[in-house]
Amino acid sequence: MSLNHVDKNLLDEISATVDTLLHLSEADVELKNFSLKFQLEQAADKAAFRSEEKADRLAHMCKALKRMSVLALSIAKHVLWRTKNFSTVQSKTKDVSLIQASSVEDFSEGTDAWLETGAHLSYASVNLLATVLHVSPRICNELQMFLYEKSIIEYLSEALAISRDHELSYFQEGYRTEHVRLIANLAFSNTVVADSIAADVTLLSSVLSGTKIDEENPGLVEWSEFAVRNICDSSASAREKIKKLSPAEIDPKTKAPKILENQ
Repeated sequence: MSLNHVDKNLLDEISATVDTLLHLSEADVELKNFSLKFQLEQAADKAAFRSEEKADRLAHMCKALKRMSVLALSIAKHVLWRTKNFSTVQSKTKDVSLIQASSVEDFSEGTDAWLETGAHLSYASVNLLATVLHVSPRICNELQMFLYEKSIIEYLSEALAISRDHELSYFQEGYRTEHVRLIANLAFSNTVVADSIAADVTLLSSVLSGTKIDEENPGLVEWSEFAVRNICDSSASAREKIKKLSPAEIDPKTKAPKILENQ
């Protein structure tokens, strides 16, 4: 089967991102487990593909992209959990001084080395998740539903519910932009995903409040507008729900407007 509809440049970009994720994951025991699992499954699948006389190249590629997506989502979830855990410990000890370190042991203790690497891992993972949905229009819906079934909506809701201070302390510039970009791509021509996003107050508030300029998140306005458009275009019920929403008050935690549904 021809793969002329596949964006080869994006595949190269995704491959490079996966290499980065695998390399950086060596510094954390749990992430290393994700990495090893991915590499073993990838090697086994490649061997099986090469042994087939009439292998389906598109199906093989889609399977590989799903595997990469699982790796990226697992890493993103783990990093978010680690930052929340470290933030809790730090607030209890009130020790905000961090010692620069680069060893695996120090990394696991939550030092500057961990913060920098964790922030990079998070950004790269979410970037990969958003990018795989652009590789080919023929498998976009399949990948969207795969991620949906892997509870990506729940992850996005949790990731965008963190406080502004948490975001700026533990993640790099563009954290919110990449997550909203992922929302926009997931909702494209997908009623199920659009309805799920519209049903989540945290996600809806994040998307709608993202239409104002945020210096820490370049491109957030544009991606928020894309997300709103895709949600509304994909689902009539989501479109009607958004029409009934209105800003209420500023959330002291996220610094974003809380959204209320008009009765």
